[in-house]
Amino acid sequence: MNRRAAFILCCLAFVVVQTGTCESPDASGTEIDALNRFSLDAEGKLKAFAFDAERFTLSDTSDESVTVNASGKTAVRKTYDALMRLVKRDVWKIASTAKESVRESTETFYYKTEGAYPASSVTEREGRREERFYDDEGRVISRTDFFVDKDGTQIPDTKMTRLYADGNKILEEENSRYEYADEKKSQLAAVRVQKKIYDYAAGEKNPNYYFYEDGTLRIKTIYAQDDAYVTTLYFDDGYTVISEYAAGEKIRETIKNGDRVLRTKKYDTKN
Repeated sequence: MNRRAAFILCCLAFVVVQTGTCESPDASGTEIDALNRFSLDAEGKLKAFAFDAERFTLSDTSDESVTVNASGKTAVRKTYDALMRLVKRDVWKIASTAKESVRESTETFYYKTEGAYPASSVTEREGRREERFYDDEGRVISRTDFFVDKDGTQIPDTKMTRLYADGNKILEEENSRYEYADEKKSQLAAVRVQKKIYDYAAGEKNPNYYFYEDGTLRIKTIYAQDDAYVTTLYFDDGYTVISEYAAGEKIRETIKNGDRVLRTKKYDTKN
C-alpha cells in the first residue's frame, strides 16, 4: 500500500469512528444531522465529511492530494506531493460569496530529493513575507521576515538564527531587528542584535545562560546546582546587579560600580 492510499484509508477510518453512518438532508433540504455526516464519490472513495462545525473535503489528482478543512469563516487548503509531504498550505477568509472571499496566506514547502523534512519554506501574506530554513531533523535554523511594498520589493524586518545540540537543545539564538531612517524604509539606519547562548558544558539540568545586546553582555546566569545559581545584570557605565540564589530562593543581592560595592542586601529564606 502506497502512502497516498494509506492516507485516504486513515481519513476514512477516522470518519467511520467519529460519525457512524451517513446522514442525508430531509425533504426541506436541511441536514438532519449536521454534526455527523460524510459522503463518498462514485468509486467509493471518501470525498467529504463534516464533524461539529468543521467541514473536510478530499481530492486526489495526478501526483498531488488536496485536503480542504473549513471551520467558521476560515478554510485551510493543504496540498501534498506523491510522497504525502505537505508542499503548500493556503488559508482563506470565507465571505458570503466566493468573490468576496480572500486568501490570507500561502505557505510553500521545498524539499531535498526524498527527504521527509522540508529544507525551506516561504509564507506570503499581504504586505509580508517569511522565509524559513530547516536542518535535516526539521528544526528551524533560520527565519527572516520581510515587508513587501506595492512594487514587490522585499525589505528585511527581522531575522532569527539558531544552533542546536543533541536532544533538540538550543545552543545559540540570535535575533536581529532592522531599523530604517524613513517611513518608506529606503535607508537602513541600524541593525539591533540580541543573542542568547546556552552552555550545557557543566552537565547540569539548567545550562549557563548569556544574553548579549548589540555585542554587549547584559545578563549572565551561572549554575552551581539546578537550584543554586548567580545571575548578574550588566548596565551602562559599569554598574552591575548580582543576585545569588540557593534552593531556588534569593539569598543576596549586590550592587556594584566596577569593583566598588555600593550596596548589599541579604534576604530571609524559608530554608
